[in-house]
Amino acid sequence: MTTTMTEERTGGTDAARRARSGRLDLGVRSATESPAVSDLRGLRPLIVFVDGVGDPGSPEATRSALLCAWAITWDGRRALLSLAQGCKDGTASCRAFFSDLKRRGLADPVLVVTDGESPLLRASEICFPTALTQRCLGHHMRFLGCRLPQGASGLVLHAVRAACEAPSPAAADALRRDVARRHAAAFPSLVAYFDLTLDSCTTHLHLPRSLHRVARTTLVAEWILAARRRLTEEGGDPSRAPFGLEALRDALELVLEEGGGITIGEEERVHLEALEACTARGARRAG
Repeated sequence: MTTTMTEERTGGTDAARRARSGRLDLGVRSATESPAVSDLRGLRPLIVFVDGVGDPGSPEATRSALLCAWAITWDGRRALLSLAQGCKDGTASCRAFFSDLKRRGLADPVLVVTDGESPLLRASEICFPTALTQRCLGHHMRFLGCRLPQGASGLVLHAVRAACEAPSPAAADALRRDVARRHAAAFPSLVAYFDLTLDSCTTHLHLPRSLHRVARTTLVAEWILAARRRLTEEGGDPSRAPFGLEALRDALELVLEEGGGITIGEEERVHLEALEACTARGARRAG
């Protein structure tokens, strides 16, 4: 079922603008805004995405980080959860970011997708103990590409991506063995790292196949900032592109809204509920 985002705030110019756009306001705030409590208890997240991006409002040399979180809900909506200043390289900062979402009432999702930085992964596992975790495939492929010797064939990266985008965990494991057989002699370091990290990049394969594509990357915020940089470099009007926390927030909301809802059928729902119950039991045993 696809649900249209609706505006819940009333009063004021900002509220009127958002009401006209039909966006859902979930209390996204920046470090310069009032830290008013925003209630997320009415939102049931299926997949939560968290990414760290450079603050487009700070100078390049002293660029601070923004942590951004959004979700796909059980009823198929895409919703922005939070955008705040924070450092993705520090576990304490990442835990504070996740803890704020929990304080505002966000329930544990089935899956948390992060950009792959260790502090974000650790913080997500601490704050959402029943959720599965996934490394963003886009970030992972970028990192593997940096490990590939200059001038080397891209065939090995195509093989690695095929394994990460396999239709099932069993298929991914078979492709893992094929990558090792074909490429380990020429690229031992890359293949060893791929073998070590593949499982963390294919957690989404446990979801229904219809959700595989949407669950494997967190790159939305980066795409928006890249669009702004291209516009500036091409001599366009940078004021038309996202700049600063408020503009970035609005752009993220718009991109998520224009992405449309996701249809989750009854078969997929049964699959997801069984997976949710299984991970909850595992978390209880581990605790």
